Amino acid sequence: MAKGGQGRELDNGVITTHVSLAEGKAEREQRKDFARIEGLQSSFYKLSAVLEEQVAVFRSERSKLVALEQGDLIDGEAVERQRALVQRAESAMNATEREKDAADFELHKIGVRAEQLRKSFMAKEQASISVAKLRAARERKSGDKIARERKLQADELQVEFNRECSSDSAKVEAARLERARAAARLTEKRSQKQDLYKKVQSEYSRQHEERAHALINLKRSTEEIQAEIEGANSRRALRTARRVAKEKAEFDGILQAGGNPYEVFRRREQDAKVSAARARIERKLKQSEMLLAQKMLAFDDYVRVKEEGEWQAKEYEQQYLRSLGRHLQEDTTRKYMESRTIGGVDSIDPTGRAFRVEPSQVTVIKTHAFGLGTVQKSRPDIVDKIVSKPVHSDAGPDLSLIPPQLRPYVAHSKGGNAQGADSDGMARALSASRNQFGDLDGEVGPETTTPPGAAQAQAELDHSVEDERQLVAALPDHDLVEGAASSHGRARETKRFKQRDLSVHEQELLSRARERQLVEIVQPQVVWGKQYKGQGFLPKPTLLHFRDFVVGQKYSMRFTLTNVSFTFNSFKSLDLPAEVKNFFTLTYEKPGRMSAGLSCSLRLDFEPRVNEDISVELPFLGKTGPFSVPVLCTKQVVKPMLSASALDFGTIVIGEEKTLSLRITNDGALPATFEVARSQVVANDNQSLVRDSVPSDFTLHRVGGEIGPHSSTLIEMTYAPKRGSPERLTESIQVQLSNPDCPCEPLHCSLHGKCNDVPIYPAEGSVDFKCCAFDKLYRAKLVLNNRGQVALRAQASAPRALEDMIEFLPKLGFVQARNDQGDGRLEFQIKFRPAPALVSWAKENGTWTEGNHVRIPIHIDVPDQVLPVEFEINAMLTEGDLVVSKHHIDFGACYTNQAVRVPVELRNQSKIVQRFGFVQLKQQVDVQPSNGYGTLLPGESCVREVVFSPHAAVSYSFTLTCKTDMNRTVFIECVGRGVDPPLRMSHSSIVFGATAIGAHARQSIFMFNPSREPRTFHFVLPSDSLYQHGLRLAPVVATLAGHESKRIEIEFQPADIRSGKGADASCEADGEERQGHGHEEQKEGDARSELEGASAQALPVLDAESSPATATTDDASSTIVVPNAVGKAVVSSSRLGEPWSRHCDWHIPCFVEGFEHPIMLQVSTVTIEPEITIDRTHVQFGEVAVNSLKTIVVRVRNAGKTAARLRAEGLN
Repeated sequence: MAKGGQGRELDNGVITTHVSLAEGKAEREQRKDFARIEGLQSSFYKLSAVLEEQVAVFRSERSKLVALEQGDLIDGEAVERQRALVQRAESAMNATEREKDAADFELHKIGVRAEQLRKSFMAKEQASISVAKLRAARERKSGDKIARERKLQADELQVEFNRECSSDSAKVEAARLERARAAARLTEKRSQKQDLYKKVQSEYSRQHEERAHALINLKRSTEEIQAEIEGANSRRALRTARRVAKEKAEFDGILQAGGNPYEVFRRREQDAKVSAARARIERKLKQSEMLLAQKMLAFDDYVRVKEEGEWQAKEYEQQYLRSLGRHLQEDTTRKYMESRTIGGVDSIDPTGRAFRVEPSQVTVIKTHAFGLGTVQKSRPDIVDKIVSKPVHSDAGPDLSLIPPQLRPYVAHSKGGNAQGADSDGMARALSASRNQFGDLDGEVGPETTTPPGAAQAQAELDHSVEDERQLVAALPDHDLVEGAASSHGRARETKRFKQRDLSVHEQELLSRARERQLVEIVQPQVVWGKQYKGQGFLPKPTLLHFRDFVVGQKYSMRFTLTNVSFTFNSFKSLDLPAEVKNFFTLTYEKPGRMSAGLSCSLRLDFEPRVNEDISVELPFLGKTGPFSVPVLCTKQVVKPMLSASALDFGTIVIGEEKTLSLRITNDGALPATFEVARSQVVANDNQSLVRDSVPSDFTLHRVGGEIGPHSSTLIEMTYAPKRGSPERLTESIQVQLSNPDCPCEPLHCSLHGKCNDVPIYPAEGSVDFKCCAFDKLYRAKLVLNNRGQVALRAQASAPRALEDMIEFLPKLGFVQARNDQGDGRLEFQIKFRPAPALVSWAKENGTWTEGNHVRIPIHIDVPDQVLPVEFEINAMLTEGDLVVSKHHIDFGACYTNQAVRVPVELRNQSKIVQRFGFVQLKQQVDVQPSNGYGTLLPGESCVREVVFSPHAAVSYSFTLTCKTDMNRTVFIECVGRGVDPPLRMSHSSIVFGATAIGAHARQSIFMFNPSREPRTFHFVLPSDSLYQHGLRLAPVVATLAGHESKRIEIEFQPADIRSGKGADASCEADGEERQGHGHEEQKEGDARSELEGASAQALPVLDAESSPATATTDDASSTIVVPNAVGKAVVSSSRLGEPWSRHCDWHIPCFVEGFEHPIMLQVSTVTIEPEITIDRTHVQFGEVAVNSLKTIVVRVRNAGKTAARLRAEGLN
């Protein structure tokens, strides 16, 4: 029966080729896949042809472009058009190449599927042929007569055959499933192992990079610290040298003057130490105080916030508790009533029988009459309540408002204030006032009448309505004189006239009028239920000031009084105090009742009699209450004033000067003469030191003069220091103004100044560029500071021989003057591009030191400064090139499924760490390790492998670009050619695990012939006797038919090469191998000669000058040299503390008949010491008689650290 189900036998014995729907559908799918594969192959061949045409077009267009660019006459437009054509051709070529690669990739992916379909179709064809033959046989048998007799036996045999076939197929299917599962498990384990290996390698690479970066950073920081220390040492040495020179000069001067310089220096040192210690202690104390104060404040804030929070919470709680219920409102009302009523009752007239309730009679509340002096007698409870308040604890009588004759009684009164004076004292005061005018009784001038407001004025001064009534009733009926007009205040005698007595009716009318006037003159003003409170009239101006009066002259001043009350109001003037009333005269037209908002103009005349300042209140009495206008009279005086108490000249440079002005102002009306004198010179801010013998640096342009009234004058002072001093100088001057009529106190002003060195100076004495490479541009900043007050011009220039290497930007600039923010500054940008000629210049000028250290002195000219600005440029020069071992690489021919590695050595010849990287890599090239990036320390070299892996069978020509962080670029021209491989390997690299000496390890690959023609291949192993690789391949030589694949098995059995005995064993093994495979060894020898003469460009080898890899064991006499064309071998040494192992990479070429270049197979092996060893690998019993026993002892050793369980098995 044929395979694949193409022929089936029915129950009646008929053979049919009928297939089911599922089988037919599967067959159609297979045919579609086969057609798709053929379409992809045809598309691939077409794309290859198109690509060759486009490559030819691209090369033609590029050659035209090169011809246009290299011609004598270059046409720009033609070159651009041709360049556009070249770019379009290149784009089309690249697009076609990508499409071809994609088609090739698709063919590669479905290659196994195509082979399966081919085999399936061949199997079906064979099945069809078998079915045809079986049908013919059955037909021949059916015609035979004997078939009937054997039919039963044939049926039985057929049944048994079918049963066996079904059993075999089940077994085969189970075996296939188990094999697939085993393959899956093996693949999973391999992937896990590869992932673990990749993780280990990545972690190792990361740690290596971290160590490298740490080392680089350590070196950089070390260099920076070293340079900083050297700079600090040089600056300290320079300061020390200057100080020593200065002390030497001072030493010589003191010695010549006959003094003891050692004593002076010793005292200075001790004073400096004591000052430094004191300043340090004070600074620490201040810091401790500030810290303690901050802590105390923080703690106080914390306690306060905490207590406030607790108090607020408690207050909220109490307030909430108090707010519960109606009793709260009732208690509040009751307490308010008790605090405001007489007797502390909570209800006024609870029975309601009172006809009228006056609030002022039942409450203890301040009324509008408070302040008039009438409340003390009628309602002392109100006065006592107000006096008991803390704000009125220091209240007392204002004596300026009380007549002189009443002041003694008020001063000895018990009330504590003017309103609270006892009534007896006030009565005695009024009686004294009455007795003063008793001698005028009965005599008055003919035109003199009683002033209409005399009684009212006395009542207001008495502050008591009851006492005033008694006083008016007790006064006799006579006229009062106006008072004395003498300049000394004594009353002048006037003529006295007899006045008749008033009748009883007239006296009654007069008393009624006076009472009515007293009652009605001051009344509360209520408009629309609102009572006016405050001063009824507002004066303008609010102060009447007579300035700079002269005795005997008369002065007048007008002012207005405006009614600011709610409605009609009126006023009248009252008498001034007796001691000044004769100096003033008030004149105005009586306005009568004035509406709200109206004004009245008044004039006050002042005629001084004494040369003294007067301050008095001009009293008025309005219907809403009394008010007054303040009057101030000042005599002529001298009022000197300085514009500043201290003049700070700031910091002045030697040779400069600064002038400041001090303004002297006289605000008085008297002229004066002034005199300026220098009082003392202070050396510093801590201690005063009078220096009369030393000339002062402060110059006064005026030392005296005159200043008129209400005028000012300027005094200019110039600070021109003649010597530099770190201390701040202070000088005090005294300004004395003098006038015979008005003596003045002297005024003082302090002058401060400090002297500095030359204005223009560099912020740093040198600019250190560190390590610099030739022809590399470096930039630095030079800062010039200006201590002076004027901007100065500075011009920077390099030595004439170094103008091409050193450039200043800008070359000319102005250093701005000093301002409030600090010294003025100007920044120069230094562009430093060292050249090799700088070394010779430095040697000629003596500024070169060992190690290519150069020092370049630079002078900056400042025209307005005597001394130029000097600084120097320091640098260590080095080369900056990166040297590569190859500038041209020819990869030769390389199969599209393999890669060619060519090592390139990079060397850093400079003294600067350089970072490099291969950038803009093409798709077909790669640089390893680290993707072509790395760091080279000074003088260090490294090797990078350029890997060429073509993707198509075309020629490649490209340029490798290596760039460094020093902006250097190295180009490496590369050429190579891609070739389609005649045979394909399933794996081009095989890695064996760690294998002990004497153990066996096997792996296999598949070799596939993608063409339709048979091809013969031959693996050429390196000589095992020379290199001790321990590898075996089977088969070594084979022929593959079209689209056929074959399994290649690789066996690895490492020999013991530690003692040198492994070579003999390898030779014996080679001899046995040659006996078993003589034909293969003969071919291998022939192929080895071909290998040596083959193109070495297809192998990952070094240049001819490169040394071969060497495997060195612990035995110094045992050295195996492995050429790079064969592979590489590295043996670990036990001297480094590692166990013995041998790591090898072997390059095994596979030559294909008819092709020049071999296919390379890389095998990686690791050999380790065995833990279980035996002293015999072969047991030879020799001739042994029958029924006799011969024993050979085999010694087994366990070199490991754990116990091993042994088990022996027979060979069969």
